[in-house]
Amino acid sequence: MKVSLKNIENLIIKKKSESTLATILMEYAALSQKLATADSQSWYFKQAQEANHQKLESLMASYEDIKSLFNNTSIDYFIHKINVNNSHIANFKEKGINFIAKLTCTSLREENEFFTELIRLKAK
Repeated sequence: MKVSLKNIENLIIKKKSESTLATILMEYAALSQKLATADSQSWYFKQAQEANHQKLESLMASYEDIKSLFNNTSIDYFIHKINVNNSHIANFKEKGINFIAKLTCTSLREENEFFTELIRLKAK
């Protein structure tokens, strides 16, 4: 079997994180590091410094929202929300899926993945 550099890269480096929370934290850490060393960054980065500060604030707000949701709700709440979302998805499938329904189903599935992640974290 032929081994390519791309296969090795995929084994060593996981490009996409499965965790919403981990993604937010990684983006926050990377951006704050770049802002701390702004003098060594590219001209384009320096020109967008205000937008980068706003992105940093947005990431922190998202983290605080997730933290608040995590701390103030129970596992039963997340399970209930997943069940409600699954019933909505089933209703769309029964009636037939058009473009808007497909977008809604995708959004509900992503929300279910997020709630499942929070359930996993709460179980620890």
